Amino acid sequence: MSNKDYEEYRVKNCVDFVPNIVDHHEHANFVISEIKKGNIFVYENTDVGDGIFRVLGFAIDECGLSVVGREYPDMDFALDGNWRSDDNLLCHDFEDMFTIAKDIKFVSVNKDTYDLKPKESVKLTNEQWEVVNSALEDYCLRLCKDGEHDYLKAVADTQKALLEELELSE
Repeated sequence: MSNKDYEEYRVKNCVDFVPNIVDHHEHANFVISEIKKGNIFVYENTDVGDGIFRVLGFAIDECGLSVVGREYPDMDFALDGNWRSDDNLLCHDFEDMFTIAKDIKFVSVNKDTYDLKPKESVKLTNEQWEVVNSALEDYCLRLCKDGEHDYLKAVADTQKALLEELELSE
């Protein structure tokens, strides 16, 4: 199935609104609105497959609310914007999805702007580090010029923020 086929399936087989007589209707309607905006919605740490479940939509039947989607082996595959064409869609009871699993989380991203962070740490030459340190020192000096900020605390906070951004901190 192509992405277009999945969208056609969602339109034909999934609801656009879950009424308030159904448990979890508020959350389901939030998810539906995200999907209709073109965003990707994924549950992590479920009891389905490897624990990662990308949502296509919701269906209501005599058993209650079901979530329709597909399990994925890892988050990168789930968030790459394309549906896998080699598997069938799963219809899973929404309540049962959470009964065994602990610490369920969800991720919602815009599929057009999603970009994976690099897996490698940033490597800078000595000259590049000197430029970074010089810019950091200049920034902290200007920040502390008014006397309201302690220079050493400003340097420590700025270095910590920079290291976190570069994913080099522990």
